[in-house]
Amino acid sequence: MKLNDQVVLVNEKLAVIHPLAQTHSVDKKDQQLQVLEQLLQTEIQMGIVSIEKSNDRIRITINSESLFNQGDSKLLPSFQPILEKLALSLEGTKGRILITGHTDDTPIRTDKYPSNWHLSLARATQVANSMAKSTNLSGRLWPEGKGAAEPIASNSDSASRSLNRRIEIDLLF
Repeated sequence: MKLNDQVVLVNEKLAVIHPLAQTHSVDKKDQQLQVLEQLLQTEIQMGIVSIEKSNDRIRITINSESLFNQGDSKLLPSFQPILEKLALSLEGTKGRILITGHTDDTPIRTDKYPSNWHLSLARATQVANSMAKSTNLSGRLWPEGKGAAEPIASNSDSASRSLNRRIEIDLLF
């Protein structure tokens, strides 16, 4: 058999294997999504947490009012067990975990937080530190702050501003 014929055979086999690998990857994403939805079912029903899947990530969005007091980055003790449960479920996954803090557009100017960006980064860092405490995720957690730069609702009333105050945890594939 000539080398070119062997290359053709290998390429034909790869053409079959590649879609199977993609299917396996999609199945893993779907499995992880199902695990997270079951794990956080109560919080989802209460409207505290939402989960969505896209091509390259699973995004868990947490309402900041469930995590923090207004204008502060200290985690509320009531949410700590939920974060631990979430962190433990992510231990079996691969890839980076991006934790993004968001605020509304109401200005904050304190010595501790001179801007909304500082507050959003401090909140994302607190969530990352909390998740890293009892797991082996520490090298995979990437906190970032967006401040008021990426609103998901208008900031025209208190209900809309509340939607913009959130933490997004993205499991990147």
